[in-house]
Amino acid sequence: MREVDPRIERRHVRPVREDHEHAALLADQLAMLPEHYREVLVLRHLENLSFDEIGVHMERTPGATRMLWLRAIDELRKLLKARGMA
Repeated sequence: MREVDPRIERRHVRPVREDHEHAALLADQLAMLPEHYREVLVLRHLENLSFDEIGVHMERTPGATRMLWLRAIDELRKLLKARGMA
C-alpha cells in the first residue's frame, strides 16, 4: 500500500466535529429564513426535485420557483456571511 503524504490528507479531510459545527450553524441560519425560502431550498437540495416539480408542489411556475430559489440562496448567503461562513 502506498503511503499518502499527510500534508495532502489533512488538506482534504475536515474533522468530524468541524462538519457538525458547520451543519449546526447552517441549520440555525436556515431557521432564520422565511418558510417559503426554507421550503424551496429543502425541496431543491435535500429532495433533489427539479424546478418543475417544486413549482407543482408550491403552486408556482418553474420560472417563479427558480427565482424564489435564487432569492433564498442569496438571503442564506448573506446570513452565512454575517456569521463569517461565506
